[in-house]
Amino acid sequence: MALIYDIMESYHMVDKTTRDDAYGGVKPGYQLGASFQAKVIKDSSTEATVAEKQTSTEYFTVVTKGVKLDYHDIFRRDSDKEYFIVTSRQKDSEAPKQSTVQLAKATCERWEVPNGVIVDEGSSGTT
Repeated sequence: MALIYDIMESYHMVDKTTRDDAYGGVKPGYQLGASFQAKVIKDSSTEATVAEKQTSTEYFTVVTKGVKLDYHDIFRRDSDKEYFIVTSRQKDSEAPKQSTVQLAKATCERWEVPNGVIVDEGSSGTT
């Protein structure tokens, strides 16, 4: 069972924030949140390949242990600082409580930080 957990990598949740702008309004932003272990794997199914060619969106599966990802959660892989957004309900694919391997999966897509929006690394300890 340890082999399953050996492939996991370090990720951080990305939390949406707001900041005051110079004009008395509010500007959206993001901040790195809690760290967790997961593995993101490119979806190589026929359906994903066809969809990728039509939309130029890359599709992935994220597998986590002990972390519940919700629809449209954003997270960042620490090794290359790539961002992903969850596009399914992870709750629908959790392992049964009786299982000794407590993993869950969800689908996700690569996500681009919107132009002009800042991701604050805060005190997460990563650079």
